[in-house]
Amino acid sequence: MLNMGGPKNSEEVEPFLTKLFLDRDIMTLPIKLGPWIVKRQAPKVAKKYNQIGSGSPIRDWTGEQGSLMTKILDEISPEKGPHRHYIGFRYANPLTEDTITQVESDS
Repeated sequence: MLNMGGPKNSEEVEPFLTKLFLDRDIMTLPIKLGPWIVKRQAPKVAKKYNQIGSGSPIRDWTGEQGSLMTKILDEISPEKGPHRHYIGFRYANPLTEDTITQVESDS
């Protein structure tokens, strides 16, 4: 289960935004503009996350989706189970590259 992810708490907002704003696959900003935007916006964004419970709900929702998906797969295809799901985020933990390492070690 892959997506961009989200900070799990207000301390992770700035690193999350930094990865996002420096990713040339997403946007091409002048090299100094991304960090400048992050420094200005991170406190505001962190405040918004604090208003909804400290961090992004994306990790919990992605985990819930994965659990439900594996449950359905186990029901419709038990001979291939038990099924597992993995979560990898591009800009937040667990990072995609760490998840790939975990999948490989579990195989």
